[in-house]
Amino acid sequence: MIYVFRMRATDYYKIGHTSANSPECRRASLQTGCAHPLDLCATREGGEDDERALHLRLWQYHQHGEWFELP
Repeated sequence: MIYVFRMRATDYYKIGHTSANSPECRRASLQTGCAHPLDLCATREGGEDDERALHLRLWQYHQHGEWFELP
């Protein structure tokens, strides 16, 4: 499953995937190291290849790791 989280009060989005089909569990692990709350914006079926394709499509907005600053 592909997920998109937005870091609240910013334009930063994390685009990733989870094999557990539970973005809420993934949010809990990400939230620990994040200064702002994370809001789930979108999910869709898909795996690593789909995630990689999204990262390539949005390369111009890439910031660090799986984080993107989207307009």
